[in-house]
Amino acid sequence: GNIQVPTVFPEAVAAAAQVLKAAGPKAGVVVGGNVTLEEAWLAGQIAAKLGAPIDAAGGPVMRAITSALEARLGGWRMAAKLNQIPTAKTVVVVADDLEETHNVASVRVKDAVVRNGAKLVVIGALRSELVDFASAWIQPKAGEEGQASAALAAALGGGNASGTIADAVAILKAANIEDTVVVCAPNNVHAPTAGAMAGGAANLAVAIAGDAASERLLVLPPDVNSYGIIDAGANGDISEASTLLAIRDDITMRGFDTAGYESIIALDGILHPTAKAAAVVLAEGRAYATSGTYVQGDFRAQKLTPAIRPEGDAMPLFAVLQALAEALDMEVPGTPAGVLEAIARNNAMYQPAADLLVGEGVKLDVTATGKGTSVAVPPASHEGDGLRVIASRDLYTAADAAALRHPEAERLHRYDRIQVSEADAARLSISDGDEIEIAAGDFRLRAAATVTDRVPAGAVFVSSLMQGGAVARLFLGDSLPTVQAGALTPA
Repeated sequence: GNIQVPTVFPEAVAAAAQVLKAAGPKAGVVVGGNVTLEEAWLAGQIAAKLGAPIDAAGGPVMRAITSALEARLGGWRMAAKLNQIPTAKTVVVVADDLEETHNVASVRVKDAVVRNGAKLVVIGALRSELVDFASAWIQPKAGEEGQASAALAAALGGGNASGTIADAVAILKAANIEDTVVVCAPNNVHAPTAGAMAGGAANLAVAIAGDAASERLLVLPPDVNSYGIIDAGANGDISEASTLLAIRDDITMRGFDTAGYESIIALDGILHPTAKAAAVVLAEGRAYATSGTYVQGDFRAQKLTPAIRPEGDAMPLFAVLQALAEALDMEVPGTPAGVLEAIARNNAMYQPAADLLVGEGVKLDVTATGKGTSVAVPPASHEGDGLRVIASRDLYTAADAAALRHPEAERLHRYDRIQVSEADAARLSISDGDEIEIAAGDFRLRAAATVTDRVPAGAVFVSSLMQGGAVARLFLGDSLPTVQAGALTPA
């Protein structure tokens, strides 16, 4: 990284502003997935001042998801509510592993089955915990959950069905539409896979409920505030930027190289590789020190209050952004409440959130689109004939520690391993705990192996947070990656 020396905050802000002014429209702004609505809006105002685009860390994935939903539902906001899950009589889950990525929703699915007698259909390549609660498990090839969902939708409409798809068709044909919900958690790493999953789940909701599909479908965002960040305007293309303003985001964890930028300004509480490469780092107190609003999976606006004070010279991110805006000769609201009022003036859907003083939050008024159209999901393409790679978030790895490449980022040491199927382990002479390597082209990743029935034959699972998100490099293209795997021979 760059040689960095301590300085006082006013000098650091002035230096950051000087770099950004010089870059102007050649800059790009990226915000992490857990910035608040208000912080993302301030970042957007800074981008507008520079004439530069702004995007979210999960922007490509979210654009694939929202495009898939718009094509089928006429809009990307769905009218379904999370509290429909535990009272449902029929639930379909389309996910890599809902227990790992959205564990609260997974608990509600179990509530529906155990306490409400619901029938559960699971569509996923991994043998997730929900499979034990399912009446039917459709296990596609790795990365083809979206295509399997679309196949189920077609079969429900009268197409050919056999095996577990036929079992699922029987369950869904016997279901009451008003008591049915489709829950989709798209992949957080690979945009084409995420789009296919959202599209296949939407096709299934259309097959079940027709023009009322948006009332029966929940698509859970990859990050806590993915939907709110879109509404804040962070949805642009920063691929041509030569200077980067990185706000609570380590781009290397998504497979990108900091060397591609002439200059980087980092606003973060973690000295990760992106911050180390920065010309200026402005220390902020991370999400637990923030005030503002998150917009969660069913478009509920949730007010946040700080749980901790920023450490050392760090400041709340809102205050850092406010100071940077002022150094760029901008006038912005002085409080998160003032920003939310400004947002509500341009988007009336947020007025109830702006009016909320205390409480657990407020559900935004999302009107059902009243449209349901089935659109074909393109077949998945894959590179080579090796083992397919399944990569998604796990429940136990701490993202901040992963950004630091800390060896205890996953203290249970379950997801700092490469998971291999029992069949492939036997074929490749891999035993549990062996040091193995997966490789594709110039990509190499080494770790201990876990031999498990969770992973299907022909695939390996790697947490998207393992070793600082190393696996993300494999998912920058359109095709599903494949790797060669083998045990390492001791020297």
